[in-house]
Amino acid sequence: MISIRFTSINFTNPNQQRYRYKLEGFDEQWVYPQDEKVVTYTNLQPETYLFMVETTDKNGLWSELRSSVSLTIKPPFWMTIPFLIVASVLIFTFIYLISWARSRVLIIRQKQLEQIISERTNELLQKNQELEKSNQTKNKFFSIISHDLRSPFSGVLGILELLNDPEHELEHKTQKQLLNSAKVSANNTFELMENLLIWARSQMNKSDCSPRLNNLSELLVKSIELKKVAAEQKEITLIAKFPEKLEAYFDSNMIDTVIRNILSNAVKFSEPGGKIVILAEAQKEEVIVQIADSGIGLNEEEIGKLFKIDKETRRGTGGEKGTGLGLIICKEFIEKNFGRIWVTPNSPKGTVVHFTIPVKK
Repeated sequence: MISIRFTSINFTNPNQQRYRYKLEGFDEQWVYPQDEKVVTYTNLQPETYLFMVETTDKNGLWSELRSSVSLTIKPPFWMTIPFLIVASVLIFTFIYLISWARSRVLIIRQKQLEQIISERTNELLQKNQELEKSNQTKNKFFSIISHDLRSPFSGVLGILELLNDPEHELEHKTQKQLLNSAKVSANNTFELMENLLIWARSQMNKSDCSPRLNNLSELLVKSIELKKVAAEQKEITLIAKFPEKLEAYFDSNMIDTVIRNILSNAVKFSEPGGKIVILAEAQKEEVIVQIADSGIGLNEEEIGKLFKIDKETRRGTGGEKGTGLGLIICKEFIEKNFGRIWVTPNSPKGTVVHFTIPVKK
């Protein structure tokens, strides 16, 4: 809005000059005021106007002399170019930020979905692996029952029937040999059954592990005494190399099972007249036990499959049959006692089984 005031005109005196005005660019015709001394214009567009005023002469005619003034109406600040530029930048930035935020939300959601899919996939893979392991365990279980346990029982029953048959008068030497064969077969069957029961309990997570400070040397001596008879039958020498007292932190029942299984394998796969060395020593925070035989040995591929349930079992040098569960049980029990177990070739031939157990809790 703009106002123009007439200060030198007296409109109330009819003898005075008359005036008229016109705002060029806005008024289409001349405007003749009555007694207004102020002219007001509103809604003027931003541009330059020429305000003209004419007066009459003494004869009452409109004079050719005009008074004029140039008026420039500036646009409001919201219509200026700097404001429009700033506003455009702000609007563009706002739109960009909204788009960026939406993109970030979509990316985050996508990552969350990918993570969920990955977790579900890993769960499925893990369940498939557990199912496959369970199937292997079941197959192994039925295989042991149907073959490894059935065959020895059949042999023992056949020997007993032969000895008990009155129609066959056997010599005393033959009877003694048959009884010895039955005893060996029964011992092997008992060992297979014991391993099967221990393994079944471990698969059902019913093998309680209660480590405490024990004398490992006593356990090694006990296991060596138990295996002396089987070793003497194959003329195998057992050599013990460990101190009288070697304390370590372990569950005695589990480690006893581990030592007996490793010694049984060493006797089983050693050649007649060979030797087995049992070495144990403390090194820093753990005790290392090594049971080395001079038997038929293993190649790298066979060593890599030793602790797998689906491996093929071999017969011993005396035709002894095993279940293949011994070392699997050993691995599970050693790991439950916070130790490690591994196998290396012996020099010049044979196999060395190593395992560790901690010295302290």
